[in-house]
Amino acid sequence: MNWIQTLGRIPQRIEQTTPKASLQVASSSADTFRNRNQRSVTKILTRCIGSTLLLAMALNQASLPCLASTDPYLNLPTNSPIDPTNGFLTRDAETDRYIYWTIQLCLRVSRLRLTTVAPVLLIGYGLWRLARVKQVAKFLRALTGTEKRLDFLEATPFWDQSDVPVDTHTADEPFHGTVISSKRIVGPNATGETKHVTIDTKGKAPFWEGQCYGVVPPGTREDGTPHAAKLYSIASTRYGDDMTGKTASLCVRRANYYCPELQADDPTKKGICSNYICDTKPGDEIKMTGPVGKMLLAEEGDSEAEYIMVGTGTGVAPYRGFLRRLFIERTPANEFYVGKVWLFLGMANSDAQLYHDEFQLLREARPHQFRLEYALSREETNKAGEKMYIQDKMEEHADEIME
Repeated sequence: MNWIQTLGRIPQRIEQTTPKASLQVASSSADTFRNRNQRSVTKILTRCIGSTLLLAMALNQASLPCLASTDPYLNLPTNSPIDPTNGFLTRDAETDRYIYWTIQLCLRVSRLRLTTVAPVLLIGYGLWRLARVKQVAKFLRALTGTEKRLDFLEATPFWDQSDVPVDTHTADEPFHGTVISSKRIVGPNATGETKHVTIDTKGKAPFWEGQCYGVVPPGTREDGTPHAAKLYSIASTRYGDDMTGKTASLCVRRANYYCPELQADDPTKKGICSNYICDTKPGDEIKMTGPVGKMLLAEEGDSEAEYIMVGTGTGVAPYRGFLRRLFIERTPANEFYVGKVWLFLGMANSDAQLYHDEFQLLREARPHQFRLEYALSREETNKAGEKMYIQDKMEEHADEIME
């Protein structure tokens, strides 16, 4: 008998000489060892994933990005806790404590039983969401320097509209503002150019949210008469983007006419006033009238009022002022209001979305009070397969709107 045949008979001899009970114990031990290894691998993976998720939450909380790095129209106040060099919140004791306890929780997760990892993750996620909302709200206030209460431009009571300023300055007696900044706020693929222009009014032309300023461009018409004032909705609150009460901001889209025959913009048909405003530079003087308008003022006397705001393009300007007053700035209206706002915006494409990052942070900070819907006509289609316009987007939510 050769050695190959001998090796082949070894299992048979072992089975003949080994009691069946011993073989069953050995088999059971092998299964137990295999199952134990599988559970160990599952436990290690779960613990690693859990620790990674918690650590990611801590890092996300610690590095909340500043809008100043993405939205160029914002001018940070000098006392802002945001580092202007990198656009992030500076570290504070509250954030450091959050990071410390999150890392400690990660270390504890590595020693937990498998059945207790999931509840800890759920608790950790809940704490993260609460801290995140609080941090976002603090972040929004930091952008505008609104850690202090703003009430020096309020009526008594604040919702009283009997003394709304109207026509403080006319075409015969305009006021001269000074441009502080003029910044493009749309992406490279937007249809046209839109700018956020901040103007120093020196506090001589107070206004309320929802009103307009008139801008008088230089020069004359073909008949030799001066140009008439062109109205533009004010895109800031009465306190201005810098919270001094001495500035106002306009959202202006440059109006150009594309000539199919020339295959280019026709300079003879461009918008006179919009191009004048978009071409201004810091330090330029601008002749203005107003403010005008009492039809679009918000009724702030009802704390539970529900607003549905609808606009396209630069029509978002007054809504930005409303939203900042109700949800961001520490005004009496902010402290009083507990209702809901639903904003519908129509744009050509994603690059044309105005104040997008600001609205996204606002939606995260006030998820139960603020809803936002976009209708992007060149990127979305309605239920008929055609371009998505704002009326189509509203039709999708018709039942909720009519409730």
